[in-house]
Amino acid sequence: MTGRGIALLAALFLLPACGSMSDATGPTAFQFRTIGRGWLLAASRFNASGPGLTVIGDQAAWKAFAADVQGLRPPSGDPREPMPVVDFSSESAVVLWLGTRNDSSYSVEVAGISVVRPSGLIVQAVEAQTCGGALTVITYPFVVIAVPRGYDVRAEWSRTPPCR
Repeated sequence: MTGRGIALLAALFLLPACGSMSDATGPTAFQFRTIGRGWLLAASRFNASGPGLTVIGDQAAWKAFAADVQGLRPPSGDPREPMPVVDFSSESAVVLWLGTRNDSSYSVEVAGISVVRPSGLIVQAVEAQTCGGALTVITYPFVVIAVPRGYDVRAEWSRTPPCR
């Protein structure tokens, strides 16, 4: 195998560990859209000490959620871009949060979604951590995705390898 081939294989295995995965596709995957990400406020009713999720099914609940968050950004992270809209007539918003973390290196990524029965979804949620350049500050990171309405949603959590 050439050096270029080895580099390509290394990139394919390392990118998911860096939290750079995009929305899932494939025969066993379930389509979803990333709506945004940010940080929960310490006093948020959505906040907990550990990972969790909540499903938001209407505009009123979405507005209540938006009032409880800080720095909600579109998927690109650029605050100048418009936030994607959730069409609550056909979609639900799923919020996945990590809980309390001790620095700004943490984020939530979605590796994919699987259908577990006709009305159930399992989100493969990843606690991602970047190496270096983190601020020492208490954070409560989250990500919001949109899925079709009518599913029971739960999460299975994993972690990227720790920084060394």
